[in-house]
Amino acid sequence: MFKRIIVPLVIVLALLVGGYYTYKNPASNSKPKPTSQTTKDQGQISITLKTTNGSTQTSNNIKVKKDSTVLEAMQTAKEQKKLEFTSSSSSMGVLIESINGVKSDATTNQYWSYYLNGTMASQGVGAQKVSAKDTIEWKYEKF
Repeated sequence: MFKRIIVPLVIVLALLVGGYYTYKNPASNSKPKPTSQTTKDQGQISITLKTTNGSTQTSNNIKVKKDSTVLEAMQTAKEQKKLEFTSSSSSMGVLIESINGVKSDATTNQYWSYYLNGTMASQGVGAQKVSAKDTIEWKYEKF
């Protein structure tokens, strides 16, 4: 008689504990996130280059991944053959030395600086994150 009561009681208790765990842990009953390429892409950005002689070149529709930095966006644009650039690492981070053959020049104090959505950057290219529809504008400026 004792076994007839204990066995069903243990089964009911196990079902209650399992149901409670599933209810309290929504990750176990949620649908898996899709792994398609579209979830990895953040969107598209554009990069504009302006030199002191007034020439302007814009590269649109550069696909970037979520949490990409300006440097990663530049590397993507380079891979897509939309621009060329060279860079170097320093104690201050990554520095852009040249873009499309136009080199920074310490003798004339002209360097490449970038603006994100019209505002001069406050972070280096390796730290600044970009989002869909952002515009990166590189200007060859005298400092």
